[in-house]
Amino acid sequence: MINNTYLNKFHKEAISFFLKHLDLLTNNEEKPPKDLLQQINNSVASVESTPYYCIIKFYHDGFTSNSFDKTINLQVLNEHSAPAMFHMHFNRDLLVEFEYYKADSSIINTDELLFGKVIVETN
Repeated sequence: MINNTYLNKFHKEAISFFLKHLDLLTNNEEKPPKDLLQQINNSVASVESTPYYCIIKFYHDGFTSNSFDKTINLQVLNEHSAPAMFHMHFNRDLLVEFEYYKADSSIINTDELLFGKVIVETN
């Protein structure tokens, strides 16, 4: 359960949705760190949000980074709108950023963002 007080209800739902689908990853090297939920709950989070995107940065004991050495991508394909894109970025196995937006840069409709076929990949 996500209980980071810096995050609103929808941010928590979006991250929970993302975490729920990580079992679709097949290669253990691609999987996130085992303490990911603890990292989310124990970090300071700052949110930059517009009607078109949301970027959540996580700070761990003062550490954050603008560079990433692993990214996990999740797409939600919905027949009524452009895919929803979610990215979780890591540096040295620390979560540093979570972001989401619509693939066509349209306004995010939170009522439909988390519904559809899910595709997960890493790079």
